[in-house]
Amino acid sequence: MEWYLQTIGVLAIIGAPQVMASESKVENNVAINEKVEKTSNIEKPVEKNSGTTAEATAIEKKESVNTEVKPVEKKVSDNAGVSSVEKKENTNNEVVTEEKKASEENNNKPVAKSETGFDSDKDESKKAAINYDHNKTLTDPTTKRQAYEIGKDVPVNFEFSNSTEKDQNVTGSVEVYYGEKKIGSTLQKTVFLKKGEAVKINDESELLKDFTIPANWLEDNKGYRVKVEVKDQDGKVIDYKVMGLAVESDFKKFPRYAAIAGSQDINNSVANDSNVIDKYKKEYEELKNMHINAHFYYDVYKNPTDPLPKDEKIMAQQWNWWTHSTIDQDVLKKMIEQTHKDGAKAFLYNMISARSNFDAPIPVGDNALVYNFEDNFFGKKGTPMRNPMKEEGEGENKKLTVYQEYYNPASPAWQKYIAKVMSDAMDRFKFDGWQGDTIGDSRVTTSENRNTDDVNKKFLNV
Repeated sequence: MEWYLQTIGVLAIIGAPQVMASESKVENNVAINEKVEKTSNIEKPVEKNSGTTAEATAIEKKESVNTEVKPVEKKVSDNAGVSSVEKKENTNNEVVTEEKKASEENNNKPVAKSETGFDSDKDESKKAAINYDHNKTLTDPTTKRQAYEIGKDVPVNFEFSNSTEKDQNVTGSVEVYYGEKKIGSTLQKTVFLKKGEAVKINDESELLKDFTIPANWLEDNKGYRVKVEVKDQDGKVIDYKVMGLAVESDFKKFPRYAAIAGSQDINNSVANDSNVIDKYKKEYEELKNMHINAHFYYDVYKNPTDPLPKDEKIMAQQWNWWTHSTIDQDVLKKMIEQTHKDGAKAFLYNMISARSNFDAPIPVGDNALVYNFEDNFFGKKGTPMRNPMKEEGEGENKKLTVYQEYYNPASPAWQKYIAKVMSDAMDRFKFDGWQGDTIGDSRVTTSENRNTDDVNKKFLNV
């Protein structure tokens, strides 16, 4: 299997990212090609506070092109249906009143129905539509995946309403653009709706096929602008929204990162807590709608030399003295499954060469560590480079109780060991790669040169 090693710092961390997938005005759309940073609200005991990156572009608003509208002849009764599709009781094809929509918005929280929660929503069509700006006419258009592989049709999910003051034919349409160039024809359908009624385009709707972008319109490793518009029977635009669409066979072409950590609601832990899982579900949905294609799982390991032990379902992070976090391996696996379900890659965060004082002994000796070339924050010259994470006591009784030491990344023994351990962990949890981190730019040397003053024997441990 091909593994990806990404050696970069912490990126967006979700515990509750404040992000939006699309806006009602084109100038604020989320699309594919320029970076915009949003700030998360994660606590920062060390380095856990960064921005969520998404891809955005401002596109000049244009009037839609003239396309043929095909109204659907339909009588309206007290229980009006949709288009030529026969209304069925208790399905998502039903006409939705404004009052019912408001009720759904107020209860727009998924419920964890199973032990681990992430797989509880088997019927995705039951999910409430995303509507970040509470638009009365049109919800935010979404797709099931953050990006699509070449050769795959793309169904567009949304809900549109008759927000006018009279009963009339209302037309929903989807157009695809690459830059300013329109791709393919206009996908549209006209339905008769009473004032305040709405129609859902989702998995259970027979209208979904009318709003599915054909695969042969799309090319690999390109980003598209998808415009969803609602018009009245006179052809006047009531409202519109735009979403981005990524088609990519190689996420590395246009990587868009976020980091996923334990929830600050439960001390930065990953746990089987239904309320927290509900929040994560919403945040994964937001990341998908922002087209984030790489999820870095930050600080979900037990320790650096054995990140995901086979025999520990609940892992206590002893080195994490500021929150005393725990990681539930079953929940973590469900989170990774959700990443893949959304079409993104999952990376396991870990230091590339660290050990903590809580790690069990490993078959790599102290002679493979790096040693301080000079006195500094990490210790005296000639001693192992040691990051003092927590000290206790005063004066002569002061004692270092939590720390990390670092192996020489060039050591063959360390390389062999950590490659095997990380490969095993990534295989078992179905990670796609390793986000490797380092501690800083301290001047160090090898064990055999730890007492030398020869500047040619030092190197930068970054």
